[in-house]
Amino acid sequence: MTITEQFILMTAPNAAAAANGRKLSREGRFSDHGCSREGNVFWANCAGSGKNGYRTSVDFTGGEGKPVCRCSCPSRQFPCKHGVGLLYEILAGKQFPVGAMPEDLARKLEKQAAKAAKDWATSDRIRDDLKALGIQIKDTKDGTEWTLE
Repeated sequence: MTITEQFILMTAPNAAAAANGRKLSREGRFSDHGCSREGNVFWANCAGSGKNGYRTSVDFTGGEGKPVCRCSCPSRQFPCKHGVGLLYEILAGKQFPVGAMPEDLARKLEKQAAKAAKDWATSDRIRDDLKALGIQIKDTKDGTEWTLE
């Protein structure tokens, strides 16, 4: 997947999210970058207004050209400015070392695969595992939403 400015602008839900995401990247608000061995899932932490930052990821495993952006922020925009900012980090050529995927992200991807395979028992088990980690999963008509408890 080649990331371009045009791709990011088309992915962002609106111009403000694109501008705010670009600003987060330019201000160096992202840390702890990483990517999957396959190079199709990227993650980082983004400093927010609170003491704890937001866990943000961009997932290109769907193969439909549009990434799934996940973030622990409370925004109801998809993708949020943090997800858009992570796309700008990729565009800027920031280093995303291959590493062990954060457990919560790995579990979400496993749950997504189980749902796609209609393996409801595995999907439910993963939902329970994520809840034990303090992550609440909610399936909506627009996709899966998650929050930190």
